[in-house]
Amino acid sequence: MVKIFVGGLPKSADEQVIAQYFSTYGNVVHVQLNRDLTTGTSKGYCFVTFDSPAGAESALQCYDQHCIGGKWVGQIF
Repeated sequence: MVKIFVGGLPKSADEQVIAQYFSTYGNVVHVQLNRDLTTGTSKGYCFVTFDSPAGAESALQCYDQHCIGGKWVGQIF
């Protein structure tokens, strides 16, 4: 399994939206969306785990094309 960092997410994106988006690059086995402990709202970043390096590499190669919920994803590595 390979984990990538994704930052610059819209606050409205939840785990399901993120997993669905990145599943076009490979099999997503887990999305760890970091949330504010007080409000429960997204902090705007997460970790996406793929079941193989190929999915992560594919997502990384398309770095400048990622847009979720109308917002360009500013960081991915």
